[in-house]
Amino acid sequence: MSLAAQTRSAQIPGLRPFDVDLKVMSKAEKDSIRMVSELWNEYVSSFTDEKISDQRRREMWVGGASDYLMEFDDGNLLYGTFRENRIEDIRKVNDGTYEITVVTRSKLSGDYEDWVECAYRVCAMAVAKARQGENPFRLCNYLDALALTLQKTEGRGIVYYAPYYINIPKKTLTEVSAFIRSFKSEYGISSPAVECIIEPDADACAKAAGIIFNVYQNPLMAQEPLKYTNGHFYGRIFHSGKILTNYFDDRHDIVLSILNNEYPDALPLMREGAALFHGGWMDYEYSTLRSNLIKFLSVNKDTNLANMDDLLDILVGISRPSSESAEILIPLQYLVAARLAEIAYSKYGPWKVKELLACESYADLPLKLGTSLEQLFDLLTSL
Repeated sequence: MSLAAQTRSAQIPGLRPFDVDLKVMSKAEKDSIRMVSELWNEYVSSFTDEKISDQRRREMWVGGASDYLMEFDDGNLLYGTFRENRIEDIRKVNDGTYEITVVTRSKLSGDYEDWVECAYRVCAMAVAKARQGENPFRLCNYLDALALTLQKTEGRGIVYYAPYYINIPKKTLTEVSAFIRSFKSEYGISSPAVECIIEPDADACAKAAGIIFNVYQNPLMAQEPLKYTNGHFYGRIFHSGKILTNYFDDRHDIVLSILNNEYPDALPLMREGAALFHGGWMDYEYSTLRSNLIKFLSVNKDTNLANMDDLLDILVGISRPSSESAEILIPLQYLVAARLAEIAYSKYGPWKVKELLACESYADLPLKLGTSLEQLFDLLTSL
């Protein structure tokens, strides 16, 4: 059975109450369903139970992996006292693997009482060994479970997972592998191969992420709205390091995934900036991003670059040389960091970019390049 199998429900399209089949299930199956349900409910309640530690919460996941929902809004869907996470469906995918569909509802009184905020999927897998009386199931990211069902294509430095009907072009595999090897060699990185899950389009990617419905248009995925442009592109990195995208040559996320692993304590905007410089953005070359940044700053000369907080809500429209209209939006802070990475790389080399990645504050970045925050505007706009 496909992980994305659909069912019917008068409540929410594609869902059904998970107890529908309990009357005809065997006792063993009923016990499995019960244990999966108990595991999920214990996990959810752990966020409001002071007796349960973070270590215990991690033990509920396969291999102690990062919590699935802690990747989304810092887990607020779970520990918000004004929300509840109700199981709508549990289905058997194969021996030892169950798919759990959960709906988050508002507990606020008034117009928003019992209001559906989102619906998403997680999985539960039976572990090989469990102590007597212990629940044998552990939670698993929906994406990780999906990857086990996909066709695997390996290159040097990258592993693609894709449905059987998607073939990874050999030319792309060769070029991306060469790009990764070159990047790692320049920066002296010896991290594991990048794992990239490919789906045919942006909607399929959203489903593969486990999100079925979100009334807020997926605010759970902080990076997604910026790259999910006109429904054509999707790119997101999970805490596990896996990249989910519908773009074979997603070099931005490839570089960002490598840097996340190698420089976990670096400023997030600096990792993003280095990824933009080396990998571009979707199918936009970095040179296009730079020209749009300089154009933006030449028009908005009063932009205060000295305070990072002032940059957080500013988005820069990006247009191709052949077009006057902006097609995508990128946060100004990322473009500023990308320009700093370019200056460091072109003037000094990769070692200077590594120094920027080691900075502990935004104010330290221009100092590494021999200037100050007050002179940052001139540095960025100089050619």
